[in-house]
Amino acid sequence: MKFSDNSMSAVLLCSYMGINNDDAYKPLTLKEWNELLDSVIEHGQQPSVVMDPSQSFLRETDCSQAYIERIKRLMSRAGTVAFQLDELEGKGIDIVTQFDADYPVLMKRRLKKKTPPVLFYSGDIGLAKKIGIGVAGSRNVDAEGVEFARKLVEKAAAERLVVYSGGAKGVDSIAEKAAVESGSAAISFVADSLISKIRKKEILDAVVNRKCLLLSDVRPDVGFSAARAMNRNKYIYASSYGTFVVASDYNKGGTWAGAAEAMKNEWTKVLVWNHGGYEGNRRLIEKGAVPYELSEAPVFELLTRKEEKFQQVDLFSFAKEMAETKAEEAGQAASETGKEDSGQTKPETGEEDSGQTKPEAGEEKVQTKPETGKEDSGQTKPETVEEKVQTKPETGRTKSESLPDTETDLYPIIAPYVMEHIGEGMTKEEAAEAFHVAKGQMDAWLKRLCRDSRLKCVKGLYVKRS
Repeated sequence: MKFSDNSMSAVLLCSYMGINNDDAYKPLTLKEWNELLDSVIEHGQQPSVVMDPSQSFLRETDCSQAYIERIKRLMSRAGTVAFQLDELEGKGIDIVTQFDADYPVLMKRRLKKKTPPVLFYSGDIGLAKKIGIGVAGSRNVDAEGVEFARKLVEKAAAERLVVYSGGAKGVDSIAEKAAVESGSAAISFVADSLISKIRKKEILDAVVNRKCLLLSDVRPDVGFSAARAMNRNKYIYASSYGTFVVASDYNKGGTWAGAAEAMKNEWTKVLVWNHGGYEGNRRLIEKGAVPYELSEAPVFELLTRKEEKFQQVDLFSFAKEMAETKAEEAGQAASETGKEDSGQTKPETGEEDSGQTKPEAGEEKVQTKPETGKEDSGQTKPETVEEKVQTKPETGRTKSESLPDTETDLYPIIAPYVMEHIGEGMTKEEAAEAFHVAKGQMDAWLKRLCRDSRLKCVKGLYVKRS
């Protein structure tokens, strides 16, 4: 193996190669490594600056003597590490760092400072740059879930999409095996020993035939740990165009935690099998995951389709609540003014007579931030994809009850909300359904937005004015 100075500095400072359990000096944590990189960049240096035996850079940046000594000790094992890397290469295991061109580019771009500096791998590292789907799910999946996972992967493979997964028993293994058998490839972020994994004949054959790539963020001889299994979930989501959750428990387990983390960080589109028998699946959809069922629609088209993410709400309830809040504030202000005039003591700022907290402005809004990136082939692709919440709350309001019982003009309250969530345009029928408002009232508001030069109507479609 040949490494650049920057790559070697990452291996020496961030991996456990050449370090025993009883050694006093441990590799840098991810947080410490990122802090070092920030300092290096701030001073216009390269990470390899720490390879200087004098450690002048660290001294000039006021690092403690203990920290400098730690860096020295870590860098001093270069010879031992080089020997161990050669041994690994003989076993079919290589290493790639975040400074190398072969590093999984999509994962690095999305995870940013959560990117593992060093990855050990076995197989064709080029597979990690292929467009593909992620597949996640329970170890104890039922027969129906097994069949769904297999058909999903076969459908993706027919579109020449690879599969990213975690190599665990259950859904992971089923998906990876189906990918190889369908003529595609599997990229597996393992949570157990990489050395033990490649000793299995079926996996070794797939690796040799460039149908399987195994990756690990720890030393290849380290065995399974629950913490590693939880941590590697982010690599699956960040590497894929979209990850499908086949079966999840509710509010527990790695599948639930991984999906929730991916949605929170908007690493990729999260799609969940719309199966009523899995409570975890239902709850993930409620949290904003895209419900999915097998259909004739191409998987790639679904992954790249731009989704609008917002909670469909009853605009009248929202507007009435805002109006009532303002009225309460005005009444309270008038009451306090009267108290002052009568000589009574004014309550301290922030104290509410009712003990209730005033809602923050914009509390009802759910926003998304799209991000785009380019695939290695030059094609444009979504870096993060907005998800759409498909559920619509039921209010039980009849058409005759749709108008609020108030003389307050709700338009100033509702207009900004409509503008924010109308997306690339809606007909009045679509807007009425999306915002849960009677068509007549929605039509009146849309026309008023047009008169205010905020929207324009093009062949029945209301769109924002540029």
